[in-house]
Amino acid sequence: MKKDEATTIKAWSGIRAENYGKLIRETTTSEDQFWAGEILRRAPEKDVLRVLDVGTGPGYFTILLSKLGHDVTGIDVTPDMISVAKKNSEGLNLDFRVMNADELSFEDNTFDLIVSRVVTWTIPNMIDCYREWRRVLAPGGRILVFDSNFRSRFFDPAEERRIREIARKEAAGCEGVYTGFVGYHIREAYWEGRPMIGTPRPEWDRNALIKLRFKDITIDEQIYREPDPRQRICPVFAITATKPSPEEEADLLIEEHWDGMGACCGAYASAAIETGRSDEYVESIGSHIAGTDILDVGCGCGLVSVALAKRGYRVTGVDCSSVMLEEADRCASENGCEVAFTKANAYLLPFPDSSFDTVVCRNSFWFFRDPGKVLKEMHRVLRTGGSLVITDNEWMNDLDAAGARYVHHNTGELGSIRVNLGYAGYEIIDDVLFRLPQNKGDYTGYLRDALSGLFSETEVTGGYRDPAVHPKLRDLVKHPFIATAKK
Repeated sequence: MKKDEATTIKAWSGIRAENYGKLIRETTTSEDQFWAGEILRRAPEKDVLRVLDVGTGPGYFTILLSKLGHDVTGIDVTPDMISVAKKNSEGLNLDFRVMNADELSFEDNTFDLIVSRVVTWTIPNMIDCYREWRRVLAPGGRILVFDSNFRSRFFDPAEERRIREIARKEAAGCEGVYTGFVGYHIREAYWEGRPMIGTPRPEWDRNALIKLRFKDITIDEQIYREPDPRQRICPVFAITATKPSPEEEADLLIEEHWDGMGACCGAYASAAIETGRSDEYVESIGSHIAGTDILDVGCGCGLVSVALAKRGYRVTGVDCSSVMLEEADRCASENGCEVAFTKANAYLLPFPDSSFDTVVCRNSFWFFRDPGKVLKEMHRVLRTGGSLVITDNEWMNDLDAAGARYVHHNTGELGSIRVNLGYAGYEIIDDVLFRLPQNKGDYTGYLRDALSGLFSETEVTGGYRDPAVHPKLRDLVKHPFIATAKK
């Protein structure tokens, strides 16, 4: 048994477990309704949730959610707590187990929801717990943590004064004989050994969950909307985070990659606009442009969008990277152009059917995880008679891994800038890239077949020379092509 584990068991055993169990047994119907609402409004939408209650203590959440029809397992490292939980749930036949929060004996992808109530502040290795919880969550599953910054008064003088003021007011009229705040000022060896005490939360949790590649991380700083006597000292916050599917995780890594490339690509776009290379690109595809409303998919830092807007087209640019879009806004502003830039997923474009006359996509299509779905979305938002223009290169098929990395990251110097900014190293994003459909096999052949199944007048032509490519990189673009089609 780990030393920290033994310390925790000792701290929460015996009379403390019994008293905590009594407190839970005395909860009211309104309290049950409150907690059920707080949990279920943040939980995945399923009729029957597979739930793990971590640090179940006397079993409150396990009992509550089980009575609502969900399949719940409650775990706690303290045997006395599990004994109390079983006593509290007599007749319900619930699943309670003695188990450590960072060493779960469950298979991967077992649960839809992991809940924890006022427990994580006691855990000495929360990053390991979050990692383990992620493992046993099914894709789309969520963690939901309720906790508080206990003992924060020892680290924040303003907080200590606030609590002292509350204590003084409640003791007034009692001639100082008042037990509600007895011990609030006392140091204890147990909490001195808890790393989460004194750690700024929930900010720390947000950062840890980002590091572990959760998505949709939300924080509610205080869940009680009305004054509650139990929240005078330590307001309870809520943290929710979702485990992405493998496909969603790939998208998150791609988004992170382009966020990291924002500064480099922003400079590249500015230079292309300033030197006229972006204008030359628009001229090279000009015969394929229809109408005036243009959608630039994977617009990046606005190299194409700005060049089109300068010619009077009404341009909308979409990209998965917020950083890229900020750079695109800057490029448009510096060139006196109006472009509607929107963060969007190319697999689900946020526009009505038949919104655009032309859809363009430059050097982005090879990055799409589901290219067929993207083509269907492009087809959907095009008007009848509208044009699709894709220019790209068989990047990963042309080169070995080292060469592809060199091309994709432009130069060693720019790649170093990206890594030094704190984004994922090459090995992470390159692993994703080599698994994308367009980067295996016959890219242009795939595109010919896919386009002919949706569009008319389709053509995929090799040897296209992209004028916007920097002269130093042109020799590395071995198999460029242009693909065009009509709706």
